[in-house]
Amino acid sequence: MPSIGSRLSDAGLIVAMVAGALALGLMLLEVLLRYVFASPTVWTPEMVGIANGAAFVFGAGPALRGGAHVSVDAMSRFMPAWLRDAILAIFFVALALPVLLWIAQAGFDRALNAYLHAEVNDVSPWRRQVWPHYALLTLGTIGLALDVLLTGLRHAKAVRT
Repeated sequence: MPSIGSRLSDAGLIVAMVAGALALGLMLLEVLLRYVFASPTVWTPEMVGIANGAAFVFGAGPALRGGAHVSVDAMSRFMPAWLRDAILAIFFVALALPVLLWIAQAGFDRALNAYLHAEVNDVSPWRRQVWPHYALLTLGTIGLALDVLLTGLRHAKAVRT
């Protein structure tokens, strides 16, 4: 039976895939509207950016869990497995996790502030409210932080065995 962390990571992967498909669909829609009907939208470029951001941040945790992330193995392949696992456990739990939690806290604060002040994107002619975008990125960062914690604990467990 999969653990709750694994199920949450799988949910993040589903969100990433849906967001990627949405970005692709929106780009195709914009091409159709712009070049076939000569009627481009105001909102499509922003929505594609939001979907791409969501795909990236929600896909980062599952990529880490699946070992699909970038890894530099130039030195680690010459280390004993216990030393490599100890270094990775320390990196993930003591360094990467606090940074991600700090980013998530800042994202939450930014989303809450944007919601309370009804902040809109002044650069865009669409002038949409920005708090949903900040909240989405914050949720993705929390998911990545959970995957970082679980990966660090997995490496810590490997040191002991």
